[in-house]
Amino acid sequence: MCILLALKCGLRDKELRFLEFRDLNLVNNTLLVRGKPERGFRVKDSEQRELPLPDDLVVELKTWQESRPGKMLVLGTANDRPNSVLLEGLKQLAEKAGLSCERCDGCARLKEPGYRGGCMEFTLHRFRRTYLTALLRSGVDVRTVQRLAGHSDLESTLRYLRPASGPELQAKVNAVQW
Repeated sequence: MCILLALKCGLRDKELRFLEFRDLNLVNNTLLVRGKPERGFRVKDSEQRELPLPDDLVVELKTWQESRPGKMLVLGTANDRPNSVLLEGLKQLAEKAGLSCERCDGCARLKEPGYRGGCMEFTLHRFRRTYLTALLRSGVDVRTVQRLAGHSDLESTLRYLRPASGPELQAKVNAVQW
């Protein structure tokens, strides 16, 4: 569920950790990113925001919620506390799948006994970049992408976006109505 939320909502690590089921509106397909003062969590830049949830993610979230009766946190631990090892879990999944960049310091150390750091290319923030870039490339205007990201300035949003290239760029150029 962590990867789906990171990819399809572009949530930051702490936003994932502190996400509660009460933040989800599975009837209107929305997710409210908000601070949790009682848990010591503030949204970065105090940018509370509402995100649209894709229909397929809503189906997954309903099933997930049913499997976790009585829990408040969507990705919480067995004791319903914020899960502080989401990144480590992602790196373990990548390692088990044989995925690595084979260039970073983390990959060089993977053969060291006891090293659990993993490939440095696999981060939760990478899903956020993918989310923002996918929105823009799908035709969502840049100001809306900025709002969904919770950025107070456009420059912050633009740092996340990756330019199109190769066949994707060629197809877009060919589609221009001259």
